[in-house]
Amino acid sequence: MSTTEAKASTLSESRPSRLRAWMLPAAFIGLGVLIASTFGYFQATIVNGSEFDNNSWTVRSFWYRRDPFTGAQMTGILRDPPASLTSKTNFPNSYFVGTNNVAARWDLIELKCGTAVTEGPANVLYSYFEPYGSDRFWEDWSSNNLPKANILWTAARDLVDLELYHQLPQIMPLAKVESTDEEFKSMIYNQMQSILATHCDELKIAEKTDELSFAETLSQKYTNP
Repeated sequence: MSTTEAKASTLSESRPSRLRAWMLPAAFIGLGVLIASTFGYFQATIVNGSEFDNNSWTVRSFWYRRDPFTGAQMTGILRDPPASLTSKTNFPNSYFVGTNNVAARWDLIELKCGTAVTEGPANVLYSYFEPYGSDRFWEDWSSNNLPKANILWTAARDLVDLELYHQLPQIMPLAKVESTDEEFKSMIYNQMQSILATHCDELKIAEKTDELSFAETLSQKYTNP
C-alpha cells in the first residue's frame, strides 16, 4: 500500500470516530434546548390576574393557560374565592348610604402574561388600597370620620357602578384635605355634579337611554350640598 493510500485509509477511519465523539455532546445540547424550549413555552402560556366585584367590593385572583402565538385559550379559568378589599372584612360596604340595585359584575384589576402587564379599569380603585398597606389609612380615616366616610364611599360606589373608575382621583384625595363635615360634603357634591353632568352629556350623544336614566337618577342626590 502506498503512502497516499495509507493516509487516505487513516482519514476515513478517523471521521466516524470524530463523528461519534461529537454525537453525545450534541445530543445533550439538543435535549437541553428542547427542555428549555418546552419549559419556556409552558411558562409563557400562564395568564393570571385579579378582578373586582362592584357589588360586594371584594377581589379575587384567577389564572388560565393560552397559546402565546395564537392567543387561543388552552384551559378553563380557575378562580380563587373572593377576599376582602382590605384587612377589615366587608369594608367599606358599611359606609354605603342607600342602595343602587346595580347588577353585579367583575371588573378587571390586572392581567399578567409573561412580562406583559395589562391594567384594567378597577386598578384605579385598587391602587388606593394595595400599596404599602394604605388600606389601613382608609379604615382608620373612615372610623374617625364617619359623616365624611358615608359621603365619600357612597360617591365612590356611584362612580364604580357607573364604571367611572377613572374619575375616582377627583374625589378620593379630598379625604386628606382638612375640612369640616359640611365643607367636605360640599367639595364631594361639587365634584360629583361636574363628573355626572359630563357623563350624562356623553350618554346623550351616544343615545344610551338606560344608562342615561340611571346616571341622571344618581346625579339628583348631589344637587343640594
